[in-house]
Amino acid sequence: MKQIAAAIYAKLGSVTTPGSFHALMNGRYYYLQAPQNTAFPLCVYSIDSMGNEDQFGGSRILTANVSFDLYYEDKAGTAAVFDAEEALMSLLDQAQLTVSGSTYGAVTLQCLSRGVPSINDEFIVSTATYSLFTTRTA
Repeated sequence: MKQIAAAIYAKLGSVTTPGSFHALMNGRYYYLQAPQNTAFPLCVYSIDSMGNEDQFGGSRILTANVSFDLYYEDKAGTAAVFDAEEALMSLLDQAQLTVSGSTYGAVTLQCLSRGVPSINDEFIVSTATYSLFTTRTA
């Protein structure tokens, strides 16, 4: 699983041009938890709802959901959150990730639900969810 989390992290940083997800997040995206006192904007992603299905020939289909929580200060406005979510969609929807150093095949991501910004105390949060599909040889 850590190889898949690392592949997602690598993909998030693979495009660094102005307007890219990396640029809009200022390179602040973290698996499960952001460090304390991290400045906004930031993204925290998690992999959950993991499922396995054994196939003939010894391969295993692995599915999961990947959630991306985008956080912005409320003064940034919802337009900034929509821009980041759009950049995330452009980067990840139908994307194939290579998981190096493992028995996983190519990982495919597909958008299940796009985030809708909401105000939470002094920040804006939006959660987008993607399905993850890959195969693994035992």
